[in-house]
Amino acid sequence: MRLLMLGKGGCGKTTLSILICRELVRRGLRPLLLDVDERSRGVAKLLGVAEPAWLVDAMGGPEGIYRLVNLGVRRILSLRDCLVKSRDGVFLAQAGKLMVGGEGCACAIHASAISFLKSIEEGSKGFIVIDTGSSIEFLGRGVDGGLIDAALFVATGSCDEVELAVRMERMCVEVGVPNFFVVLNKVRVDSRGQADRLRELGFHVKGLVRHDPLVRWAWLKGQPLKAGVSALDVKDLCDNLLSSLHIAVEEAS
Repeated sequence: MRLLMLGKGGCGKTTLSILICRELVRRGLRPLLLDVDERSRGVAKLLGVAEPAWLVDAMGGPEGIYRLVNLGVRRILSLRDCLVKSRDGVFLAQAGKLMVGGEGCACAIHASAISFLKSIEEGSKGFIVIDTGSSIEFLGRGVDGGLIDAALFVATGSCDEVELAVRMERMCVEVGVPNFFVVLNKVRVDSRGQADRLRELGFHVKGLVRHDPLVRWAWLKGQPLKAGVSALDVKDLCDNLLSSLHIAVEEAS
């Protein structure tokens, strides 16, 4: 089962990715968080682990990746050096980061993530949460149909997110992602009406995650993520997601 996290910058995709993975561990699953954000390096700190070897480097850099893609190679690397496991049981793999001025776009990083997903055996009982950086660019570069099972759009209640959600849902259809869900994040009392508006537009809103000062503090300090009310809300979110994704329900049972 592969869940693609979508949303604009700062909406909380990484935080929710970690909290979802932690909740899945609690339910007996073995989730992998695949970090495809070419910008931020915060996820390893929030998990309390050292960064693993980046997929883009393990595959030989841009030239090596495109050679593998052109050859149609599926089983491309050993996972041993590209995976780390946090104390709370979450596995992390990172596609890579843009580090040098003028090195170009993140297409090679994207390609390494797609090749990695293809290399994982079909029928694997693992649950993969894919944390994107620029979600619109990720969808624009494309994914193979059937590679992603569902997308979760993280909204925070701003007015421009309705158009963005409509656009990303359409793009998900165009690249073969069969399920599109929405979660409202950083919820305060005055932003709950946004969930009703999204439902009225036909979106499947699967949860509301409240604003959590503990989360903000972890980001400011660069320390392992601690969560209070947001962790409780993610438990309900996972209940709703698992009930909508029948394969995941079978795995969790």
